[in-house]
Amino acid sequence: MVPMGKYVTEEFEPAFYFELGEGWQAIIPESADALFLKRGAETEFLYDMEALHFTTAPYVYNPSNPTARLPAPENTAEWVSWFQRHPNLDTSEPVPVTVGGESGLAIEVTDINTPEAYRERYLQFCGEQPCVPLLSTSYGNWIGPFSGTKYRFVIVDVGGETVVGVIGAPADNFSEFLPKAQRLLDTVEWQE
Repeated sequence: MVPMGKYVTEEFEPAFYFELGEGWQAIIPESADALFLKRGAETEFLYDMEALHFTTAPYVYNPSNPTARLPAPENTAEWVSWFQRHPNLDTSEPVPVTVGGESGLAIEVTDINTPEAYRERYLQFCGEQPCVPLLSTSYGNWIGPFSGTKYRFVIVDVGGETVVGVIGAPADNFSEFLPKAQRLLDTVEWQE
């Protein structure tokens, strides 16, 4: 459990200040391109977590060959386009957002379509719960929705870096979790 309080990232770039309320915890140690936070009870399954991730993921998984990584999109508009073109995602229309004074876009993944052949290629990531790995950090951690989850990707360009905030939760409590994640996002201040 991470104590409630005010924090500034130590490794993540671009650095930012944020405030944690009660119940948040770090999933894995912070890195230069990822900070993973979660709320709620302990669970061993990623698809049961209420989580907020920050990443400058350098890679995405190739939708036509899910075992291959490609360079990540370079800015907010390219990220939104990539999500919209992904053949195994159903996405919402993007909406304008502001994080730490920087403008960007948010897009929700409301459902995933995972053909059996796609599932077979992703067993190494997903186990038996269907998922669509989308992003990969430089340390090999991946981010993507599982069947039965809902994700909101909040994308902003900050000082030459594109930061993707990923809000994810089981679909049946996503609407309850979203304001909690938004409260944390509202505390973000980018450090120069």
